[in-house]
Amino acid sequence: MSAGRVGFVGDSYSSGHELPASAAMPRVVARALSTETVSAAVGGQGYTIGGQVAFLGQVERLPDCLDTVVVTGGFNDVMRGVPAPQVGVAAAAVFARVRQRWPRARLVVGYWWHHLALTPWAQEVWAAIRAAA
Repeated sequence: MSAGRVGFVGDSYSSGHELPASAAMPRVVARALSTETVSAAVGGQGYTIGGQVAFLGQVERLPDCLDTVVVTGGFNDVMRGVPAPQVGVAAAAVFARVRQRWPRARLVVGYWWHHLALTPWAQEVWAAIRAAA
């Protein structure tokens, strides 16, 4: 199964902050799947964090023709103490917009939280994101 053209929305884990461009997740995926990738990801952003470059804004910056959209994040929302229900509402808006813009695209939702994934607070936020997906 081909991923086709893949768009990325996310935070520093997706944008490759402080990594060589060749090591950023979109480039790694492009090489692994022999496909084209496009990234709107910006470090320090989240579902509720970042104003115009929060995840909903990033969705708007992606090109019109995508086969797969990868949305990863939530770490910055957790780190700034955003309540899980608020993150869930914002995530639902992001996912709804992805489905509206690319109705035939595959939506892949994930997170990269290292040790924070084990905290009850982070688990609540991730549960809200999963429920929104």
